[in-house]
Amino acid sequence: MFQMAHASYLRPILPEVMRRAAAIVVFFMLALFVGCTADSDVDERSEISVIGLGSKFYSVDQIEDILFTGNDILWFDTATREVRFKNSFNSLRFRSFTIVLFRLSDMNLFTATYLKGSPDSIVENLVFYHDTNADKYFLYDNYPLSSTTMASKYNKEIRAENWASFIIQMRREGRIH
Repeated sequence: MFQMAHASYLRPILPEVMRRAAAIVVFFMLALFVGCTADSDVDERSEISVIGLGSKFYSVDQIEDILFTGNDILWFDTATREVRFKNSFNSLRFRSFTIVLFRLSDMNLFTATYLKGSPDSIVENLVFYHDTNADKYFLYDNYPLSSTTMASKYNKEIRAENWASFIIQMRREGRIH
């Protein structure tokens, strides 16, 4: 009789426990499937990297230092040439470098002179310009923009093929604005 009473006592509880256990299992399975995303949603490793060259501090050895990758770029506007970074980007990494090298995988695409603020410099080649007032970055063919010379036009022609590769890769990665 004790066993019978014990078994009758468990009958109402057992289905309730089973339902709760099943609900917990279903919940975790749904969480697992919802947490997984399609390959197109994953921010894959970018093939673009930018390396600092030419230290401003001459006593420091000139070593390659990755300043940012394509994954740090939110978008690039081909009309204004603005490079918009994600919030996690740290601009202090540039303070030691005068030249930056843009790479696509293991291929060197082009270099750019890093300028910030309102420099008095005239550069007849690609410039990675940081407008410190607006906290915006640009890739200009020369600086200042009003000083387009034959040399800056020639330099633009020289890097045209690699510039196209850069734009194509940015488009593949969905970073063209």
